Amino acid sequence: MKNDTFISATFKRLFRHKLALIGFCIIFLLVLVSIFADLMAPNPNQMNLDAALTPPLKELYVARSKEKVPQNEYLYTVGPSDQKTLALMIDTGVGEKIKVEFDKTGSALEVMTKDGTNKFVPQNDNILSPGDKVVGESTTISTFRSRKSVVVMKYKYRFATLSNLLVPSKEVIEGNLVAVDWVDEGPAFLVRDKKSGQLRLHKEGFADLSPTEEEIGKMPKPLLGTDNAGRDIAQRLVHGARISLYVGIIVELICLVIGIPLGAMAGFFGGWLDNFIMRFTDIMFAFPGLLFAIAVMSIFENRDITTIFIALGLVGWPTIARIVRGQVISLKNTEFVEGARAIGCSNLRIITNHIMPNIIAPIVVYTSLGIASAIMSEAGLSFLGIGIRPPTPSWGTMINEGFQHALDAPHVWLMPGIVIALVVLAFNFLGDGLRDALDPKLKI
Repeated sequence: MKNDTFISATFKRLFRHKLALIGFCIIFLLVLVSIFADLMAPNPNQMNLDAALTPPLKELYVARSKEKVPQNEYLYTVGPSDQKTLALMIDTGVGEKIKVEFDKTGSALEVMTKDGTNKFVPQNDNILSPGDKVVGESTTISTFRSRKSVVVMKYKYRFATLSNLLVPSKEVIEGNLVAVDWVDEGPAFLVRDKKSGQLRLHKEGFADLSPTEEEIGKMPKPLLGTDNAGRDIAQRLVHGARISLYVGIIVELICLVIGIPLGAMAGFFGGWLDNFIMRFTDIMFAFPGLLFAIAVMSIFENRDITTIFIALGLVGWPTIARIVRGQVISLKNTEFVEGARAIGCSNLRIITNHIMPNIIAPIVVYTSLGIASAIMSEAGLSFLGIGIRPPTPSWGTMINEGFQHALDAPHVWLMPGIVIALVVLAFNFLGDGLRDALDPKLKI
């Protein structure tokens, strides 16, 4: 009967540990999400202020005010290009007309409507309907704008979920707080600016498009809702996973690169070197880790992800140094080390070839737990506003932004909080499983 190797036996023991298996599956999913983030979430920073704070899986609808309300705005019209000014009688919407003077601002646009007829529209006005196509600029017709803003009566529109759509609200109109009742106008449709990519909402088929805008269809229900800028939370979580995993792995590598050599030297050589290194780690332990990371971050003027690596790496190495030192002390006087010394092996060869392979198990366990700690620390720094800078998605930044709407839109901060908790638990479960699997004395 063939005996299992150490690695195969370890994996068998690990996968019999149910919590470790759950943690491994979550981490594996996190890695896949990080790799394919650009495909899964192509637009994590695309804003749609009309859809801000939309709850998860809720559809947005359009509501129109029952009565027209006064709105102060500049008016646009078209006229012959050979004229520099126009004077027209304009209906303000309350049954009276006023005289408005217009100045020429540029050429008008020739537009072909859906029924095939052509018309001329001002360049700076939003009056196109879905399906209208811009033919080009007119050489005979120009755009004119009113010299002063004019108060006209128009319907007011808003976007909300069905449960809040018809609830009367207080709106600021002409500097006054006015009670407004609303009428349902149906589902909201997305409008995209073809130049900037900016999104907004409007009523289906409504003639309020600019020459660079197009209606692209009904707004989909956001899986996990939207934040205060109308950005899709699910897409931002996907890209935040990449940042968190990146930070966790790189920071832990820095900790290992610093901590393992220092711990090995302190444990193997002892004496004044051991005393010096351990007293320095004691000083590091005297400071709270997050506060020390904040102090390190404050040194750099341009804070980016590299400074986070440095700050968290400098904070995290003392723990692994102590672990390695303790393991080296327990092994340096064993028979196999004395045998290596007897055949003339150098101190470096003894440490790297004979001692280090025997302390891999605690290092692997600590690494999995250290990655979880680094992810938490990065989220804490971003929450405090000194970590990953917006608009780059970060779980900590998302919680910070969500706390501004902690009561009226709890999903904004709750979703990234749940994800952080799951990921940290997953690494802790995996670390516990590795600790048990790498200890042959335990029965799993």
